Amino acid sequence: MIYHTQRRSLSLLAAAGAGFLNACLGTTPAPSDPPPRQAVASYATRMTKDGHRIHALRAGWVRVKASHRELSSPHFWRIPRIIFDENWSDWMPIIVYAVERPNGDIVLVDTGASPRINDPDYFDCDSSNDWFYRRNLAFDVEGGDTLPARMAKVGLDPKRVQHILITHFHADHMGNLERFPDAEVWVGQGNWPSHSGASTCQLPESWRPRVATFADDPAAGFDRTQVIAGDPRLRLVPLPGHTPGHAGLLVLDGDGGWLAAGDATFDVEQTKDGRVPGITEDIPAAMATQTTIRTTMTAWRLGLLPAHDPSAFDRLRGADESRR
Repeated sequence: MIYHTQRRSLSLLAAAGAGFLNACLGTTPAPSDPPPRQAVASYATRMTKDGHRIHALRAGWVRVKASHRELSSPHFWRIPRIIFDENWSDWMPIIVYAVERPNGDIVLVDTGASPRINDPDYFDCDSSNDWFYRRNLAFDVEGGDTLPARMAKVGLDPKRVQHILITHFHADHMGNLERFPDAEVWVGQGNWPSHSGASTCQLPESWRPRVATFADDPAAGFDRTQVIAGDPRLRLVPLPGHTPGHAGLLVLDGDGGWLAAGDATFDVEQTKDGRVPGITEDIPAAMATQTTIRTTMTAWRLGLLPAHDPSAFDRLRGADESRR
C-alpha cells in the first residue's frame, strides 16, 4: 500500500507540474472531424470449436496524441512529450469483448467509456485526471456507440453478465461498471487500488474487485494463467507494462485461441514490430509482453484482439457476419 501511495503522490506531482506548464503554454485541440463510423464495423462475432461465442462490440471512439499511441521518447520524457505533442492520432474504436458461454452466461472484457465521459463534471472527483484527459484525449460516445446500446442491439442480456475483466482502470475501459452490479469483477495484480491514470474515484468507496493470483498453469504459450467462471477454456493472463497489473483474457479455441489484450498493444502491426504504446508505465515489461504475444501468435495460432484495433472485427468475423 505504501508503494502505491508513493507512486500516486509522484503521479500527482508530475501531473500538477505538467498541468501548470500546459496552462501557461496552451494546448493543441483535437481535430474536429467525426469518427469514421461507416468505415469500421460496429459488431463481429465468432463461434469457437467448444461453443463459446466471442463478440467484438464497438462502444465508442477515442483519439489520443500521436506520442501517446506510439512510444517516441525516453521513458522519463514520455508524459511531457504527450502533453506538448501537436499531432493527434486518427479516431480509434473502443472495443469491448463479450464471451458468451454455452450456458448463456457472459464474460466481459472491459466495459468501455461512460456515456457521461464528455460531461464537464465527469472527472470532478480527480483533478489530475481532469486536466490530462481533457487536454490529451478526445472521446465520442454517442448514439449507438455505447456499451448498453450495442449489447441491446446484438441481443446480449446485461443480467447474464457474470464476470468482468477490467484490463486496467483507464477511463475508456471501466465506464458502465455500475450497470452490472451482480457481476464478479476481476483485475490483475498491481492495478488495484490504483495506477497512473486510473479513474477509480468514479467507483463507490465500498467497491472492491477480485484480484487475480495467476497460478503456474500453462495454456497456449502463457506460463501463468487463472481459470475464471469455472471454465478451463477461459483464462486470465498477465500482460504487464501499459499498467503494472494489466491483464487480458485468453479464450482457447481448439489448438489455438483468441487473446482480448486491452491496451497491451494498439494493433497487430505494433506487436509484430515489437513496438509499444507511448502511454506505458513500464517499458521493459511492455516489450516483454509484446514478445510473449508475438511468439504465441505464431506458435499457437493466437488471434490478437486489442481494445482499439479496427482490424480486430475482420479477424474475428466467422460464422456470423460482421454488421456495420
